[in-house]
Amino acid sequence: MDAKVAHWFGKPAGMRYAELFGELAGVPGSLWMRQMVLGPSPEFVLFATRDVALGVPATRIDVSCLWPSRR
Repeated sequence: MDAKVAHWFGKPAGMRYAELFGELAGVPGSLWMRQMVLGPSPEFVLFATRDVALGVPATRIDVSCLWPSRR
């Protein structure tokens, strides 16, 4: 995937992980979950080719490839 944006967010308080994953199931992109987090950074990032509506508060950041793949 050639991601153009990253949406960083945390699981809302009181929401179960299964519920969050269910809401994100139809969202186009690549979802990454941080584990063993040692700091205040958000737990999740969704990389996508365009802006997406997540349904949870998120911080949107433009991203670009720094090291191109060999295709």
